[in-house]
Amino acid sequence: MALAQVPLRDPFCDPQNPLSDDTDGFHPPGKPLSSFEKLISTHPPILESLLLQLPTPALLHLYHTSRYLRSFLQSYPIAWSHLSFRLATAGIVSAQGSPGSESSADQRYSKPYALDQLLLMVVTPFGTRLKTLDLDNSAVSGYVLTSAVLPQRRETLEHLSVRGCKNVSLKYHIVPYLTVFGLQRKASGVPTHLQRSNELALRSIYTYRCRHHRRRPYLPQSLLRRDSDSDPTHELIKICHELEIWTDTAWCPTPGGRCLRRREYHIGRSPTGPREVWVVFDRLWRSGNRIGISEEDSVGPMQPDGRLWEQIECGHNGEALGTGEDYGFGEGKAKPAHLRKSHTAFVDGFKCDQCGDPIAERCEQCSVRMHCMGCRKTLCASCAFDRPLPRKRRKYQHTSTDPSSGQPGAFQQGKNELWWAPGAYQSPNFMQEGLDDDDNAMNGNHVTVIDHQAPRKLKFQWCCLEPMFSGGGGIAFVGPGMSGPGANRIRTAPLPKGQGWEDPEFLPTSAKTFPVSAYGNKDAPDHASADGNNALLRWFLRGSEELNAPSCPRSLCQDCYNTMGWQAACQACKKPLCLEHDLRGLKMRICGYRDLTLEK
Repeated sequence: MALAQVPLRDPFCDPQNPLSDDTDGFHPPGKPLSSFEKLISTHPPILESLLLQLPTPALLHLYHTSRYLRSFLQSYPIAWSHLSFRLATAGIVSAQGSPGSESSADQRYSKPYALDQLLLMVVTPFGTRLKTLDLDNSAVSGYVLTSAVLPQRRETLEHLSVRGCKNVSLKYHIVPYLTVFGLQRKASGVPTHLQRSNELALRSIYTYRCRHHRRRPYLPQSLLRRDSDSDPTHELIKICHELEIWTDTAWCPTPGGRCLRRREYHIGRSPTGPREVWVVFDRLWRSGNRIGISEEDSVGPMQPDGRLWEQIECGHNGEALGTGEDYGFGEGKAKPAHLRKSHTAFVDGFKCDQCGDPIAERCEQCSVRMHCMGCRKTLCASCAFDRPLPRKRRKYQHTSTDPSSGQPGAFQQGKNELWWAPGAYQSPNFMQEGLDDDDNAMNGNHVTVIDHQAPRKLKFQWCCLEPMFSGGGGIAFVGPGMSGPGANRIRTAPLPKGQGWEDPEFLPTSAKTFPVSAYGNKDAPDHASADGNNALLRWFLRGSEELNAPSCPRSLCQDCYNTMGWQAACQACKKPLCLEHDLRGLKMRICGYRDLTLEK
């Protein structure tokens, strides 16, 4: 018997094929799939590569393209592994360009409850393999986040960011949620490496500038006030340390008044009060958790200036993109900001260029003021001032102070309470400096404290205009023409020496450096020389694109400040004028006949 001729059928149009069954909502029967739908549904490597290079809004548009793709992505959990619903803030898109600056015009464009419904109806049921979730500056509800999203995805979610979310509270949402896991860990007594598979999978959380988050320094007394934001912030740092969760909020380890934020907060308060000040800072103050080039820098070629979070990364509207296989295009979509090389290049492996001591991660003011943007020299808190710190005794290196005792130098053996200040011999929060290195400085468990009343002088100076550092951690330049991408270069601190990050003005072979030999002797230049002034004028009138590149005022060490290639002395007041900003840029002043402080 001859076999009956069976017509060939397209497997994607076959009513018996589940991919075309309308009962499952995949595809209307009899309607062929497009080539794109066939490609991504039958080639998983292509689909996974596409998902890693698509921002979250594009993924949602793809989800709503057709009924087939909607049903297909609902049954594909990997598509919802890395999501970002962040919004831009006024601090990002303003002319100042300072992610840490505060603004009263900060508006949120997310409709109330719209993001909550998206998380409850799409992300939570379909994203069973959710690993990273960014909700920066959005209107997400803290109650929905901690009662519905986090409990259901606690075994898979490894990274969460709620920076700037004013509806997410540290006091009522984040800290109570993490406290439960902290108490479970203490009660069980099981080692940490045996608990991770059975409890919280969260390894990092960003909470800076969310509700009830303290950004300014605070005193120990404020921890006892119920209406203060200091206690939730304090508890967040301690709980994250106990649970081994990386958080973007930390305490500055610079000792005493050598941290200028601590000293400025302490000035004006009662001298008989507590001499202890806690300084919190944003560990992501450089990038603000925004990866990739900004819109204002996307036009035209971009010269490397140290902003690694923009220039070596690939992203869209702050969301990282890419597969991570090639470092030239970033480290991929799956890696959080604190693990990327664009962040660790500013934090890890730094040692003092004078004494060789390791330098721990510190606040934005300490990082900028104790780093030379000319030669890229970085100094510790002891070498950066005219009076060094007393050398500590090594046998007390692993002891710690008891923050609850309220007594400077009261040591507590056993548990290390100074885990946040590596190598510290007393709490950096105390304004006094002490600890002589001889045996007479120790009396039992108490330390002889030496408090010098004379202010310490920093060994760094600004070439022209000094930026304004706010108490909450913002950095901004106030002056005409000082906004834009050039002002953000101040955040490129510290950078290592010998890797090409030095300022061209301080390189003798650079065309950007003015030949000081035009004024005669380099050691004693004659700035009244007519030949030298004519050479300086011709050097200014050169139409070089490199000389007109955007730049910002620089913090210079004493060696760079004393060089003559970047400055010209005013014949009236003998004050140095910055060639780049005072004369060529005309951004601050045009002559030195007036007092420089008043002119600035």
